[in-house]
Amino acid sequence: MNWKLAAARVSAALALVGGVLGLYDFCVSHSWYNVTGQWTISNTIQSTSYRPYQGLALGYRVFLTQKGTDITGNGEKWSENSVELPSGAHTPITIAGSISGKKITATLALLTSSLRR
Repeated sequence: MNWKLAAARVSAALALVGGVLGLYDFCVSHSWYNVTGQWTISNTIQSTSYRPYQGLALGYRVFLTQKGTDITGNGEKWSENSVELPSGAHTPITIAGSISGKKITATLALLTSSLRR
């Protein structure tokens, strides 16, 4: 076999492997869904030792930003038991998480009043 032909075949094989690895990397680091925008989150407390919170339904309005599979955002507690809170009672929150396929995993952190501006 001619060394030039062998070198061409090796180069083509390496290019093919590189292309497949690049495509795999893109699919792993890219989400087919875009969740950027305004969202409403509902959270109902199902179990607690503090009886007044048992069954409490909290509503949040949040704004999410997605970069690749990473999600960040901020918002505020908007309602309790479907009753809108007065603006002074809105508790600010931050959100950090990720998206994998159709599943979003995120952590919501309440900002305490000492951190408010």
